[in-house]
Amino acid sequence: MHEATIKQVDLMNRQMVRRSWATGWPGPGGTEPHLAEMTANFDRAADLVARFHGRRDGIGLTAPAEADAQASRLRIMHSLYLASHAVGATLGHELKGFEDPGESRARKHSPETIVSYQERVAGVEQLLGWAVARGWPSALAGEHAGPVNSSRLAESWAAWELQAHRALAHSPSTGTLAVISMNQVSALVGGNNLVQAAALLERIDPSEYRDRLGPALESSAHQWHGAAQAWQQLTPQDTRGTDPALLQAGRELRAALIEIQRDGAVRATPETMAERIDLTEATRTFHRAVIGSADLARAAQDVAADAPLTAPAKPVQKATQAVTERMHADHIDTSPHATWISPRDLQRNAHVDLPQALREDLAKSIGDVITAADTARSAASSMQRTPTPEPHLNGRLVEERQIPPSAPAARQPGPRP
Repeated sequence: MHEATIKQVDLMNRQMVRRSWATGWPGPGGTEPHLAEMTANFDRAADLVARFHGRRDGIGLTAPAEADAQASRLRIMHSLYLASHAVGATLGHELKGFEDPGESRARKHSPETIVSYQERVAGVEQLLGWAVARGWPSALAGEHAGPVNSSRLAESWAAWELQAHRALAHSPSTGTLAVISMNQVSALVGGNNLVQAAALLERIDPSEYRDRLGPALESSAHQWHGAAQAWQQLTPQDTRGTDPALLQAGRELRAALIEIQRDGAVRATPETMAERIDLTEATRTFHRAVIGSADLARAAQDVAADAPLTAPAKPVQKATQAVTERMHADHIDTSPHATWISPRDLQRNAHVDLPQALREDLAKSIGDVITAADTARSAASSMQRTPTPEPHLNGRLVEERQIPPSAPAARQPGPRP
């Protein structure tokens, strides 16, 4: 069933490609980073299967291997289902752009062209949705999960921090800052899940986690997410200019966290995580990562303040306008909005230097990241303090702690007084 669905989806996709050649739209463009990462993962998976799990014709798979293959096919279709939904949403956004007369005149295609693609993509999405619904999540029960390498998490976290600092030093860009910020969100959320499991199993102080550490980690992830959104709006949707080693290090860290925390289609229970990895050791690894997060935020702030950063003119103009409006929210000015970018650069959407007002605002937002990261670092230090157990004082122990009374003097023989 899965094979037939994939073949039908492939046929529908080829038909859309032929139509694109005939109409000239959308034509070649930038690479969407998430879809590019999915494509790279599929290519790598295909290569690994061909190299290590190839089999001669006539030799069948064992029952566990067949169950794992079925689970893999379902995950592939689920990924394609999400991708087709994203493409449909993008087409809807493109169609909405025709509501603006100025935008409509600048477009070289018609609304009818977009509607035609929408209908075709909707067909792909519905077909994949039907196939996924038939097996999700029960078919994932047979998914193979090998033993977790106990050193993978620490090694991947160390490699990520190293590559992040190298990228900031050697290839600073809005794209580099966006990738680092977004991956920090994933790392902090995943690490928080491990620490929460440790707290539930009382490997660390549950009340300390509930009152201090948990809220601090959530706040730190929230601030990194805000920084990621700010950098993403200035970054072209194309990963070709981003350091490949940085992207790979981020993927490896996310994979190391996922293999511990995922159980089929849901998050693994704390007990399952504890079976896969030493949660006490994982909290030590995460403590070091939280310290690194604060240091990485400071390096990012230095880049935001001093590095020669450029970005496409249109998003730069839009972001700078939003910054100045926030700065002068109480100032009423009926004059036209100021322009920080030349009309020619705006028309070509050329890469331009970031205006000083925008730079200062971005650096300030990373200052909020640093503050939250420092708070999380302080709270995480409690994970490494082993509380001194209070003595268990029952009645017998209390008696043993008393100064014994003097022994009575031996009675001498003789008459009583």
